[in-house]
Amino acid sequence: MTEDQIRRLVREAAREAAREAVRETLHTLGVDADDPHGMQADLAYLRRQREVSERIGLRLRLVLMTAIVTGALAMLWLGITVAIKGKI
Repeated sequence: MTEDQIRRLVREAAREAAREAVRETLHTLGVDADDPHGMQADLAYLRRQREVSERIGLRLRLVLMTAIVTGALAMLWLGITVAIKGKI
């Protein structure tokens, strides 16, 4: 065997070993390697869920900040009116 043939055989063996390792890893994770479109759809769904979750979290923080600011302004207004009128 020539050195080029040996390199080619080693390269093919390494590729086959890598393919097998990836297949086994995906199988262990519960992914069907024979259905790449299904996997892509699953990942797209997960991405949408993550983005929606992030938007909900952002809106919840905005609502909480609005409630806090509104409460603080109401307390300030009540304090000013009590100071001016002397009673609630």
